[in-house]
Amino acid sequence: MKMVKQFELLLNVALILSFTFYAFLFQTMNALFLSYFVVGSVQVFGMLVHTTKTWFTANRSIRWFYHWIVLLLLLLFPTGFSLYFLLYTAPAFAVFYTYLCWRELETIKLKELVHLK
Repeated sequence: MKMVKQFELLLNVALILSFTFYAFLFQTMNALFLSYFVVGSVQVFGMLVHTTKTWFTANRSIRWFYHWIVLLLLLLFPTGFSLYFLLYTAPAFAVFYTYLCWRELETIKLKELVHLK
């Protein structure tokens, strides 16, 4: 699990930074939408892995709430409401998900240190 979390964290950071640089360099809406879909799909895949493996998805945990908010927004997508909401908040969601990955990796490292005692 530690290797998966490290890979997920590094992949998210690399994608966010590279697409931010790419969007500022080319300043086109295509670059922005491409980044939304690539980063979003990687994070949704990570959410599916966490859900199937039940990693950090205990009832009422931060990741549990995050999953439910994203699921609600995806279900509301056809109405158009979540489309406009996600258009402006997707970067914050991506950064928060990356923070969540970092926090979970720190928890895993802390558990390893506790087992060494």
